Amino acid sequence: MLQKPGDDEIWLFPECFDYLLRNQLEDGSWSSSASVLDGILNTAAALLAVRKHLSHNLETPSIQEISCKAEAALTEQIRRWDVSSCDQVGYELLVTTHLNLLEKEEVILNFPQREQLVALRDMKLSRLPPSWVHKGSSTLHHSLEGLIGHIDFDDIAQWREPNGSMMGSPSSTAAYLMHASRWDDLAEAYLRDALLNGSGHGDGGVPSAWPSSILELFWAITTLAESGISIGEPEVSTIADYLETSLQMQKGIVGFAPRSLADADDTAKSAMALHYLGRKPEPYIEALISTFEIADHFQTYLAERNPSLSMNINIAKAASSICAKILVGDVKEKWHRHQLYWIMLLSKAVVLLYKQMQKNETLCERLLGTAPNLKEQIPIISLQMAMTVLKLQNSHGNWVEGCELTAYAVLTLSSLAQLGLMGAALRARVCESVNQGKAFLAARKPHWKDGAYLWTEKVTYSSGILSEAYCLAAAVSFMTESASIAMPIPFRVSEKAMGDMNKAGRLISRTPLFNEVDVQLLGAAQLQACYALSDLQRRRLDIFPRTGMEEDKYLTLIPLTWTALDEYMEDVLEIQAHHEEGFTSARATVRQLFIEASASHDGQNGSPGISKSKVPGGSGEGNVKVNAEGTDEAPEFSRIRTVLSRYIAHILHHPSVVNSTRHMQTRLARELEFEL
Repeated sequence: MLQKPGDDEIWLFPECFDYLLRNQLEDGSWSSSASVLDGILNTAAALLAVRKHLSHNLETPSIQEISCKAEAALTEQIRRWDVSSCDQVGYELLVTTHLNLLEKEEVILNFPQREQLVALRDMKLSRLPPSWVHKGSSTLHHSLEGLIGHIDFDDIAQWREPNGSMMGSPSSTAAYLMHASRWDDLAEAYLRDALLNGSGHGDGGVPSAWPSSILELFWAITTLAESGISIGEPEVSTIADYLETSLQMQKGIVGFAPRSLADADDTAKSAMALHYLGRKPEPYIEALISTFEIADHFQTYLAERNPSLSMNINIAKAASSICAKILVGDVKEKWHRHQLYWIMLLSKAVVLLYKQMQKNETLCERLLGTAPNLKEQIPIISLQMAMTVLKLQNSHGNWVEGCELTAYAVLTLSSLAQLGLMGAALRARVCESVNQGKAFLAARKPHWKDGAYLWTEKVTYSSGILSEAYCLAAAVSFMTESASIAMPIPFRVSEKAMGDMNKAGRLISRTPLFNEVDVQLLGAAQLQACYALSDLQRRRLDIFPRTGMEEDKYLTLIPLTWTALDEYMEDVLEIQAHHEEGFTSARATVRQLFIEASASHDGQNGSPGISKSKVPGGSGEGNVKVNAEGTDEAPEFSRIRTVLSRYIAHILHHPSVVNSTRHMQTRLARELEFEL
């Protein structure tokens, strides 16, 4: 759509329009790559270009037909789109602006979620006001095509990057050229460079971001180095010098290309790469922390709406935050489509953490002193990751979509197999799975460079360099005969607890529900249940005292029942739901035993019994109250009332209850009152 000022008859890049015409699909749309949003943006942008060309030549029937088919396809794509589930970079701005621009070309598209989309756009602009593009470098410069009509393009030339681009984005740079009153020759040169040397190699196609030299180079280096693949000495010096120069130019932080807007992810990977290349990364780690750390996580970019899980996996101090998100199922990796990617990163982080604790007992003490529940959460999540990856493997030895995802899975299992956490049976299953995955990769070596559309920014993209690096790392990964990393003492399960859980496992395996469960996965579920049991025992004492109550023999079966159910779940990473269900079951049993023990004790001592309880929101008013039949309340009776009040408050103030509707809260209160 670019034309130089004063020359309205000549399109600057006719090869790009030819590319669009060649690549329209049969249904009238353009490639969706990996998501509905990809198709919407590609089709909307292509349709806009077609309409622009059509307005210059109304007597071209073929272009008119292309336009009609594209409009019908875009209408259907938008109808199927779930706005609330989308988290690709800048979609709120990009889609709304494209729709507005199409309306100016007499293409009107109305759909039920448009108001929601506009509200998200307004929220984005409130966090990143358009005025920011005039004040300094910002992520908004990567998506200027989404700000058409909101900014003065003449005021942003000063923030163009040295290579002529607007934050390494060809589309953003094109929007700048289209709407600035003065032509920028360096920006035009950047676009010609991207056309010639980008992924299209002169065929008219351009990548969504270019160049991405730091991202691809240092992701590849760290991946290979972690797998023990050495890099030749001449290359080491050249690469390390290039990296340090890039970091020093931006005061210790770096983006996906030299002098591009810095982000925490690329900075963290660069620091890791320097470590593997034999240079000192400490100054850059300090810059990373001081620039991107906020209250409870690390931002990838400043003022982002949703944090990136993979970004926080690159920062060890975020262990508690990451575990909490995974346990409640609040996991959405914004820079990658598939869960196997962040699982792979997290498995490596877990292994690294255990290695460091093995070397430094003080680290273990400090970690658990700050967050004691990590001694159960990290093993539970580690086992769950192994079980998830094992269950996702296909009969041909691969995972889902070919080589790249298979490499992620192989690297995940190879990492987790280093931990002494796994029993012999599970470790044997993991070894078999890894060998099958490696055999699949070996048979398809020519396809390692065929990167899958897994990575996300404005649209989904692939990287042949990263795909090949991950496949190579997975192909040379190896498993020792036994685990090489012993579990720190606080993270170990006692022999008695494991023995009791094994008995429980043999018991439930005889039931119709569990008699066909995979033996190795049931063993992993038993170990998970041991850690869950430890947590249950500690948490239930927060409410009910042990005084006068029987031994907690029943508790062994409760967590195992829920962890073993993962065998039947499609998404076995929904850990917290099962953990909470187990805790709810345990609470109900303990509550009943407490009431029975208290009633028995009161009856023996001639104390009044519990005749009525009132629950907030139930049929009565106020807190738990007790009818003491006209007598003064005995000390033991006061203790019972305090415990039950604590129990009721725990139930009614649980986050799941608080986040439910008012009707559901009232219903729960009434049922709880009836039960008590």
